[in-house]
Amino acid sequence: MHHYRCWSIDSGFEESLEEAEVETDYDIEIPADKAYGERDPGAVEMLGPQQLARQVRDPDNLQVGGPVEIGGRKGTLVMFRAGRARIDFNHELAGKSLRYNYRITKVVEEKDEMVMTLLKMSTGSDDFEVEFDGDDVSITIPEFLGYDQSWGMAKFQLIRSLRDTVGAKTIVFRDVHQFREAAEEEEEEHVHDENCDHDHDEEE
Repeated sequence: MHHYRCWSIDSGFEESLEEAEVETDYDIEIPADKAYGERDPGAVEMLGPQQLARQVRDPDNLQVGGPVEIGGRKGTLVMFRAGRARIDFNHELAGKSLRYNYRITKVVEEKDEMVMTLLKMSTGSDDFEVEFDGDDVSITIPEFLGYDQSWGMAKFQLIRSLRDTVGAKTIVFRDVHQFREAAEEEEEEHVHDENCDHDHDEEE
């Protein structure tokens, strides 16, 4: 399974980054109102069995403390009893002040390097090919991503990040699967054990 990261930062940290200098250590504290906001009691809702059945795909698999999404809103299940659920739609860091200790080691300015950095941050892989044509960008993805069901959702987050970061207009993701001969696949699948004593036919 591959894990994807959706990168978002609070406004207070973003303001600090905009003024920060390279190779300088920073230790800052962001108050809740500039981080993820104060907790809103009205964002905690109680849903009955019928509402759960209509709005949650598989209510029987809900777990207290786990994430839940209803009507496009993401929250945390804080109570689940007798078919009734209490869901907190506040951000998990709402109401908390945050402390950051960071250093900027490099500023990425070239568009292709910015794209590659975003791709690697999101997928953990740098096996992409990136080509620009003006403001349009074509990205050839590693073959393994084509078999990953989570890639489809991660791609939408990347599209938004690419538009915000490099001003990309048309974004094309190319999914390439190279043809492989059956003999080549069999050779790769055949692994010798050091104690293997069977014979292979050899050409004379």
